[in-house]
Amino acid sequence: MISTATTSGSTGQNVSTRMKNGRVTYVIPNSSGFGDGCPAAYKRIPVGTMEDAGPERATATSNPISRNGFPHAGFRGELPHAAEGTMGRYDRQLIEFSQEEQDRIRRADVGIVGCGGLGTYVSTALALAGIGKLTLMDPDAPDETNLNRQFIYCRHVLSGEEARPKAELMREWILEINPDVEVEAHVGSFDGHSSHVFDGCDVMADCLDSVSARMELNDYSIRKGKPLVHGGVEGFIGEVCTVLPRRTPCLRCMLGGVPDSKTAPASIGSVVMAVGALQSTEILKLVAGREDGSRGNFTSYDFSCGRVTRIDFGRDPLCPACGNPPESLGSSVTQGGNEADKSRQDGSRGGEERFARSWKRGK
Repeated sequence: MISTATTSGSTGQNVSTRMKNGRVTYVIPNSSGFGDGCPAAYKRIPVGTMEDAGPERATATSNPISRNGFPHAGFRGELPHAAEGTMGRYDRQLIEFSQEEQDRIRRADVGIVGCGGLGTYVSTALALAGIGKLTLMDPDAPDETNLNRQFIYCRHVLSGEEARPKAELMREWILEINPDVEVEAHVGSFDGHSSHVFDGCDVMADCLDSVSARMELNDYSIRKGKPLVHGGVEGFIGEVCTVLPRRTPCLRCMLGGVPDSKTAPASIGSVVMAVGALQSTEILKLVAGREDGSRGNFTSYDFSCGRVTRIDFGRDPLCPACGNPPESLGSSVTQGGNEADKSRQDGSRGGEERFARSWKRGK
């Protein structure tokens, strides 16, 4: 029995997948048929077929379509295996991630502090990607003012039911979209008394809405040696940063002196969604073991004009959270740190005030 599935990209050029007796064959059309608008990497696909050589997976290391020969898109090291006539939940993702990386994702425990706007999108994306466990914390219950961005609470709020904690509602949502994810929900604020519930987590996600709480989370992550992925939003401005304890600047190094906001800033759902997507993608890369030289940089996205700004603050040797000599710094972080130190010496650290405004709000 042979079943054939055909996928058509934006260029209209088809790639066929044929399955016979558990063997998967990818039929690649003539590469000259791809239009000029197609990414250059796709044009390097050779004419011919690629066949799964066994009952599990076939590596593509000896094929022109491989990790080295095809670095920007498409097949990455291993082919996803499909049972005859069926497709698995993560098969499209396994085109990019290897099976080993997907297994790491499945074993990972991610702590999400804050179940508001960013927490909504980060938890949803990670659950759909097959994360192993999510540990949630938030003290609040949803209300109607949350619904332009915190979509998972719409049914509950609009039903008129008695208010329930966001953490519990998010747990139910995650189990609804992926019952294989283990979810632990805690109702309360993150502080020194409650932080121990995250001791088993591999990575922490900062989805909070106050600077003081962010600093508590930053200090905890540094003490416990857990990578921290920060996200913040105000209006059209979004920011993302990854902190690697003792290797990169921490949040106190960057914006530790920023006070809490006394007013609720603007929050646009689509911007919150975009920043949550950036955070969750970075978390997936971290738990999968992917390297990224931009970690430790503070990146701002102005969605009103499409401007992206990256600041290398450098580690603060007097930082109360991480002010010890760095154990290991990549070259890009080292260079960025030197530039940031020089900037501070010159009195030109002008980025702090510009980005502090939007950094205050995560929901």
